Amino acid sequence: MENPDEFKRTEFEIIDLFMVMADLKRYFVGSMHRGRDKEGNEFVSGKVTVEEGVIVGRAANDKKMTKQLDVVCRFKLDFGLHNKEGKSTMILGTKYNHN
Repeated sequence: MENPDEFKRTEFEIIDLFMVMADLKRYFVGSMHRGRDKEGNEFVSGKVTVEEGVIVGRAANDKKMTKQLDVVCRFKLDFGLHNKEGKSTMILGTKYNHN
């Protein structure tokens, strides 16, 4: 590439991978995206599949986000989070629980 101003986006997007751990024997790999909100503040959002569900999170940095997702993962696996049918909303064909 001769001129860096001629750089064009491709269909590939670079993402970070991270690990969510319920304990030393139970861990899951998810994807992390970095971005900025309307005020220009940086944020990190992540998504990980745990058993039959998907856990998503968003925080100011990756350490806070992975810590939050570790806790939600343990709640899901050890305490049955979302096992009981509660209030939920269908958005674009996906069911979201209100817990």
